[in-house]
Amino acid sequence: MIKYVEPGNALTARLRDTPTDRLHNLYAEQGYWYDAIENLSQRIHHAGTGDKTFRLHRAALLRQVNLPLAAAYDSL
Repeated sequence: MIKYVEPGNALTARLRDTPTDRLHNLYAEQGYWYDAIENLSQRIHHAGTGDKTFRLHRAALLRQVNLPLAAAYDSL
């Protein structure tokens, strides 16, 4: 089940002040896992194939929820 939880004022302010390429950390830290994955996927799409940094971050999130095959794809 997916449950939408609207961010409070403090988190909304932090989201506004956080650079786009760091949002995945804040989302994950605050428990917004799907938003963290979405942000990382967007960063991967825009970064191109040369930069593996965001793929490794996404692989780590995928391993946290026991999705090793998906994580392995990003770990290549």
